[in-house]
Amino acid sequence: MSLAPLGCGSDFEPPLVAGRAVLTLGAKQLFLDTGNNGETAVAFDEDNQRSWYTDCGVKGDELEVMILNDPIREKKGFWGITLRASHALDEGAWNVSANLGDDVLSGVCQLNHKTTRDKDLYEGELSVAACIVKDPTPDPDGLQEGRFDAFVRAKRCVLRDPGGSGG
Repeated sequence: MSLAPLGCGSDFEPPLVAGRAVLTLGAKQLFLDTGNNGETAVAFDEDNQRSWYTDCGVKGDELEVMILNDPIREKKGFWGITLRASHALDEGAWNVSANLGDDVLSGVCQLNHKTTRDKDLYEGELSVAACIVKDPTPDPDGLQEGRFDAFVRAKRCVLRDPGGSGG
């Protein structure tokens, strides 16, 4: 399964993504840290700094950020992470999902920081802590539940096509 592009294609400069995500799956912790220096090239691994690429999109009240690195798939056991957040019915609560490869974990989390989209339609901010995400489907990998902490700020996100996801 491949993810549909969010609008920042190869002709675009990569969007700025800064932040940190920690996903705890049982005894395994995955740390994804871009630093906060405002670089467009994110780096979670010293050996493959230039191999990371990012994409992001906003659609309505939804913010989605993809952070991918193909060479690290063999080394770390996952090829990338997708963070998606959208407003839940309750004010202040967000539906947050984390995709690691084909594993999808989702849950309702409290948002620590509001998005910045009221200031800039092409910028989004996501901050969640102690979020419990679960995989509702049977999973041979055993990634059934995880704790998720993240702070991500994305700039130059483009509006996603409301006509469909394409995937």
